[in-house]
Amino acid sequence: MRPSILGRRRFLRTPLGADECSERLRASKVSWWEYLNVRVNHEKPVWGRVGESGFCLLWCIPYGNPLQTQVVGRYQSDGGGTQIDCRLGVPLWAFSFYFVWLALVAVASLSFLMAYGLGWGLMSFAVLVLGLAMVALCLWLARDEERLLTEFLVRQLDARVES
Repeated sequence: MRPSILGRRRFLRTPLGADECSERLRASKVSWWEYLNVRVNHEKPVWGRVGESGFCLLWCIPYGNPLQTQVVGRYQSDGGGTQIDCRLGVPLWAFSFYFVWLALVAVASLSFLMAYGLGWGLMSFAVLVLGLAMVALCLWLARDEERLLTEFLVRQLDARVES
């Protein structure tokens, strides 16, 4: 498991072939329409895309969280089964959006502070603090999703986690 700026890498090994992995994951995920109906299905706890060469899955939650943990996996077949290279973490679009948004709010806060003094400057810093608090809350809400997604993959694909 190697940490990165956007998440952690995990390698899974399964005796199944890549086609069988795709079929099992397709059968165990809800459709987009089912996910929009906000019904958490304990038999199908994930939603997302599954293709022939990999997948992108998220845990079904009954609320919106733009910083929800996703797992992106790519299959690599070998003689004894399939190795799955997974990245678990925040989606790239969400990381990019919040990074740019927080940077712009920080620059605007400094500009307001220098242009208008302490009163208006503190108000703009309050927006920055609220933005940081929102990011912290979203990450806190997603705190168990990495474990849940890994356990789901291990269970569905008869896999084991490799270091």
